[in-house]
Amino acid sequence: MIFGENMRTYQKKSSFSKEAVFPELIRSDFPLGMNLSRIKRGEPVSDTILRKTLILLNFYCFFAVLFAKNDTSDLFCAIESDFLDFVHETNDLLCSSGLPALYVRNPYDWLFLHCANHPYPLEELRSAMRRYYFDQADEKSTSLSTL
Repeated sequence: MIFGENMRTYQKKSSFSKEAVFPELIRSDFPLGMNLSRIKRGEPVSDTILRKTLILLNFYCFFAVLFAKNDTSDLFCAIESDFLDFVHETNDLLCSSGLPALYVRNPYDWLFLHCANHPYPLEELRSAMRRYYFDQADEKSTSLSTL
């Protein structure tokens, strides 16, 4: 589960990417089920979908492997060199795929760079997803209760 345990209770009334209060550049072509299935089946997808999917999957794999290797403690804390390694590895992957490197001013890229620079990157990504989604849900319920 990439986005955290609260996503298990998410009522699928509409897609997560449409519900989340992210800038449009993050929400558009967010790598969710339908797009991942298209990639898996070898169907054509846009470069944007492919790029966002590579960033998401590389982020998760990179930090999950670091977490799994850290068997000295229950707590995993990324260090600055982990961040730099993630950036270099992701840029190498993107460039070798003919896609643009990470760009901090791109909101989607910034989300993953921010999380990768956090001491607990996987938890920070989960928290960011929860915050944005559940803040939106709170705003909707508040606006409905005032009607």
